[in-house]
Amino acid sequence: MNQTSNFHFSNKILSLLTALIIAIFVVPFLQAAEIDFDNLPPEVILSPNQQTQPIPSSPSVLPPTNNFPSGSSRFRKQAQPQLNTNSLPPPENANPNADSSNAANVFGPEANLKTKCPTCGKKDPLALIETTKGLIIIRLYRKLAPRTVANFIDLSQKGFYNNLTFHRVVPGFVIQTGCPKGDGTGGYIEPGSGAERRLTLELSVGLKHNAPGVVAMAHAADPNSASSQFYITMAAQPNLDSQYAIFGGVVQGMDVVNQITSTDRVITVQVQERE
Repeated sequence: MNQTSNFHFSNKILSLLTALIIAIFVVPFLQAAEIDFDNLPPEVILSPNQQTQPIPSSPSVLPPTNNFPSGSSRFRKQAQPQLNTNSLPPPENANPNADSSNAANVFGPEANLKTKCPTCGKKDPLALIETTKGLIIIRLYRKLAPRTVANFIDLSQKGFYNNLTFHRVVPGFVIQTGCPKGDGTGGYIEPGSGAERRLTLELSVGLKHNAPGVVAMAHAADPNSASSQFYITMAAQPNLDSQYAIFGGVVQGMDVVNQITSTDRVITVQVQERE
């Protein structure tokens, strides 16, 4: 055997040894490292068009409308998320009657609000009116209309407004509710006397029908005949000024107001105090 033959023989031996090493050590390692795509967790396998979207934060002001039980006179305790009253938005669509810290000047001889309205030092309370169309939140102007607000709070806490219809809906003008008869002729009847409660017209120079969302008491021809019915304006109505007792303004839910029809009703009303 010559030198060339020995060289070729050595190359064949080396090739066989290399193949044997690869078969024994390398191939099993590659097979073990192979990714099983069928068993990957779902979040790893994304289609080319799939994008992860951030979860939107829940509203800080509005409680979920499905937490208010239909036909119930009370809120379920676990379904009463607290409003973030420090970040309440201003009244929508302009400012239906900004708050006034000089309420005492409005009442002239009746300026001593500390004796007439012990709670007037607090911030104005909120009324959460849950309707079949959604939630309307009203700021009650207790400093400027203390007697009218006290009447509304009393009736709300009695559950009087629960399940009453919006018996009057005039698009572009007002929506109105608070009639137990459902036809605009009823009011709150005092259980003891059987007489209808009547309110003396309470006017304030600081309150005008200057925007959508103004809340005021309705009454018959007698200006002192308001009882329980109230309306919410759908636009500014300056022609109503000095004729009806304004006691609140919508701070959230004008979109709901604009959707109300005569088939809708109030589900329940909750009044929430603010420190």
